[in-house]
Amino acid sequence: MKKRMEKTRMKSVVALQSPRYQLINWLLLAAGVVAIGLGFWQLWRGSTVLAPILMVLGYCVLVPLALILRLKKQKPKETPDV
Repeated sequence: MKKRMEKTRMKSVVALQSPRYQLINWLLLAAGVVAIGLGFWQLWRGSTVLAPILMVLGYCVLVPLALILRLKKQKPKETPDV
């Protein structure tokens, strides 16, 4: 009986949470994948300067930022009643 109540309570808590990833997260992740892909393409072409920059940008900046970033939702501004 107690386990059933805990499961029901957990389901209601999960239902109230907002989704973790928003559009900005998916765009940053896509930009990271593109940067990594371009880095490997430049590496294949023989670039020894641009390829590592793009790959570090993708692996160490864009992908972690996409996973960590969580923006707060802005509250709509209230207009005064006239």
